[in-house]
Amino acid sequence: SAAAHSGGSILLIEGSSEGISTFAQEKNALLAHIQGRSALSAATIKAESAADLSVRLCASAGDARIVIFFGHSAHDRNGESGWICRDGSVFGAKMLRCIAKNPPEIIVSNSCESARAVPFCGGSFARGALSAGCRAYIGTHWELELKRSLLFLTEFIDGVCGREKSYFSAFGGALAELSKEYGSEDISRYNYVYYGE
Repeated sequence: SAAAHSGGSILLIEGSSEGISTFAQEKNALLAHIQGRSALSAATIKAESAADLSVRLCASAGDARIVIFFGHSAHDRNGESGWICRDGSVFGAKMLRCIAKNPPEIIVSNSCESARAVPFCGGSFARGALSAGCRAYIGTHWELELKRSLLFLTEFIDGVCGREKSYFSAFGGALAELSKEYGSEDISRYNYVYYGE
C-alpha cells in the first residue's frame, strides 16, 4: 500500500479498564508519546456505553487517520467480537457501520482477543472495520500485556507518522521491535494480526 502521510490525527478510545491497575499510566504514556510528535494531533473519547460510543464514533472517527481502542475486548463462542465499554456493554463488530460514511484509514484494537473471531464471519471486528471502509485493521489473537502493547503502538505510530511507512511496513517494524526487546520467541511477536492493504 502507499506510504502514509507524515501528519494526521489519532483518535484514542478509552474502553473498560476493569482489573488493569496500570491502565491510566500506560494510556497517558501513549498520549504523551503521540503529543510529543509535532506532526500529530490526538483526541480521546471514553466509551461509556456501546450506544454512546456509536454516536461519538460516528461524529469523530472520520476526522482521524488512525483510531486506537485501548481497553478490554470480548469474544464469544458464536464468533462475535467487540469492545467492552466502561459500563460493561459491548460495542460489537456490526456497530462499526456507524463509521461507513467517513471511516478512518486504520483501526488498531489494543485489547485482548480482538482478532480472535473467524475472519470472515459477520461478528468479526476485522471484517466490520474493512466493510465499513477502513484500509486496514490490527487486532490480537490472545491476551495482551500492557508494556509490550505500548512498545508495539509507539513503534507503529513512529513508523507511520515519523518514517512515513505504509501501515503494513510499520506493522512489521513494530513486530521487529518486539523481537528485539523481548526475543523472537516471545508470544507478543505472534499475537498481532494485520488485515487489509
